[in-house]
Amino acid sequence: MKKSILEARLSSTPAPIRKSLLEAHDSLPAGAATVINRFFVIAASRGEPLDAPSASSFHYACASESTFRLLLRTLAAHAPQVSTAAALSVKADWVSKRPKGSAARNKTANRRPHVEFDITHWPASWQVFLVGLRSADITPKTLKRYVASISRCADVVSENGLSDDLSFLTGYEIAKVLTAQKKRLSPITIANYLNALGMLGRHGGADPDGLTGLAFVSQNQLCLSKGQEKKKFSRIDGLMARGAYTHIGRVIAQLREVAAHAPGHSFERTKALQSAAICAVALNMPARTGDMSRWVIGKELTRSITGEWSLNWFQEKTKKSTGAGKLWQEVAESLDEHILGGRPQRLTSLRYNECIGTNWLSLTNKAYQSKWPSLRFKEAVGIPLHDLRTLLADHMRRHTPETAANVIQTMLGHSSTGSGEAYRSDCEQDYASHAWAKIRKEVGKC
Repeated sequence: MKKSILEARLSSTPAPIRKSLLEAHDSLPAGAATVINRFFVIAASRGEPLDAPSASSFHYACASESTFRLLLRTLAAHAPQVSTAAALSVKADWVSKRPKGSAARNKTANRRPHVEFDITHWPASWQVFLVGLRSADITPKTLKRYVASISRCADVVSENGLSDDLSFLTGYEIAKVLTAQKKRLSPITIANYLNALGMLGRHGGADPDGLTGLAFVSQNQLCLSKGQEKKKFSRIDGLMARGAYTHIGRVIAQLREVAAHAPGHSFERTKALQSAAICAVALNMPARTGDMSRWVIGKELTRSITGEWSLNWFQEKTKKSTGAGKLWQEVAESLDEHILGGRPQRLTSLRYNECIGTNWLSLTNKAYQSKWPSLRFKEAVGIPLHDLRTLLADHMRRHTPETAANVIQTMLGHSSTGSGEAYRSDCEQDYASHAWAKIRKEVGKC
């Protein structure tokens, strides 16, 4: 495009951005100049700061998702000073307007080759249920794995004269037989077999109450894994070797760095800021993941006009209130960055007021699943969130054993001294003189 034509189309674009676009006139995608100029016209007409436009400006500037994506690419390349954080909600709206996944999945299912399985040894009711499992939204590889697991269960039922009802009793008997075999299967393998059986019943239309009982047996097998505690302590030992709290501090810094270099509208930035906030708050006060997933800004998490964040919440498990009080300054900084999402720092108080009443992680009225915070923490740090609670208790008993038992009960939210008896017995064996508040100096070095 000729520079003269391009310059005319960019008449309302700020001078520095217009200059960058003109210098790249030979490589600009078709429509880029028109949409970016329209965007700035709309933002100016709404009286919005050009470095922090609202979602409405992004919405009204684009009549299609392709145009919206073009605008974001153009801004990222030629106007990095313009925050695109507000475009995240518009991006989600466009994604939601795409053809529903079910239609696409149905097309995929229709094209899926029909693989024959030898299920003649299955109970008759299970063979009928397979029709429903075949139509489920699962890959051929997963279907094959499910069928293999179900076939193993069918062999056990046939060889031992068990009932073919998909229920607690059937699951219990299958697990009992598989555990007693000469070549004993691990609890997790048995759990996978029963899970496949549950999927068969769920998609085949089996009795829901019976399936609930079957799922209970499957879950119990996971809990029976003898290596579970070993794995837990192995994970904690691994974290200690990497520097424990110092390592978590480094992870938070890395996540904030990732967010700083990602576009404001990107899910990469959102995920990094969410993960950094989770790690920071957990470092200050490791709550249960279910409680953490439900916190609301302005209720459990509050921010003062001076920029201090406080945390107080009601524990779902113990039915007790717990307070962390004023959070550390480093945690407050991470929370500020999270709610800003790339917006200028001067808008922090305004943005906080906008977020009041929303879930602190999604920044919407919708909360994530209860295990989501722990999954994000594990992905970032390498251990589940609950392991950090164990590590905190260990630090407390080593630094202040004379008061640690009561402090642990308060900080970890145990409903009684009995709930923390395992921690209490350890506390009486070690000696030191520093409180958890002083340990913060160690954490602050990272």
